[in-house]
Amino acid sequence: MSHLHSLLNQKKWQDADLETHRLLLKVSQRDHLYQLDVQTLEQIPDDILKTLDDLWSQSSEGKFGFSVQNQIYRKCLEKSGALNYSLLGEKLGWKTKEGWQVHQIPSRLSQGHFPKPPRWFNRENTIKGCFVPPLVVSLLLFVLFLILEQSSIVLGLVLLAGLLVSLLSFIIHTSNYLEGLEWMNCLVAKLEGDRQLNN
Repeated sequence: MSHLHSLLNQKKWQDADLETHRLLLKVSQRDHLYQLDVQTLEQIPDDILKTLDDLWSQSSEGKFGFSVQNQIYRKCLEKSGALNYSLLGEKLGWKTKEGWQVHQIPSRLSQGHFPKPPRWFNRENTIKGCFVPPLVVSLLLFVLFLILEQSSIVLGLVLLAGLLVSLLSFIIHTSNYLEGLEWMNCLVAKLEGDRQLNN
């Protein structure tokens, strides 16, 4: 963890974020970020997460780290009665009016912005990271139908394809959203379990 410590001391937040992901991969014996799911997080020893959290918190003077994210998570939960992952994303600076900011770093970093989740559970209407708005796909298919001017069978197929794309996008969005909630719930449980053991 010495490399992470060095990056954090130099305030190289983005590089430290990537190094944190690399360390999580190493500890969990995974090769790719997409493998860092909730089940993997549950298997990562609490002391590793605590050490990572301490490094982030100390180097950022309490601005970043899992425990800061936990505090913001709790405030969002108290405010709405149930966790709204979009609201949490906005508070942490992961989501703006333009949508989820996967790779961009805002000019002003929000409290708790780092470390980001190793997997992005918030790619609304995406398939492998490509933006696929279902309405646009449906419109393109309808235009294609108008150009072809075939029989009503083609119209039925075009509308069915548009419906399937819309349904697939909805399922992906819902799945990503729920997995993001599970990730935060698991992280909070691990942090609070560690805190209860230390009290």
